[in-house]
Amino acid sequence: MSEIRTAIQQDQRLILRANEQLEHVYLKNADPSIALLLTRNYNLLTQQQNQIDQRLNFVQKAKFWWQCYLKLSTGKKMNLKFNLDSKQPLFKSISI
Repeated sequence: MSEIRTAIQQDQRLILRANEQLEHVYLKNADPSIALLLTRNYNLLTQQQNQIDQRLNFVQKAKFWWQCYLKLSTGKKMNLKFNLDSKQPLFKSISI
């Protein structure tokens, strides 16, 4: 059991480091594909997190990067709502 927990924590640290690198790349070159990768990575972290405050933090970051992706790819801003009760972030509604 502790081996699994250690592996999950290591995976989370790797994803967070990857996100740091991706954020630096994004600051140099605002590319929608990088914002989409960041969204995906933060959603992965949300799925692995049991603490609600950490999950909320990752959901907010995923939402931020999703907004960046949408703004660069479509030029529009959308409002998104997530279901935090689920293990996976779900889009409850999208409004333009």
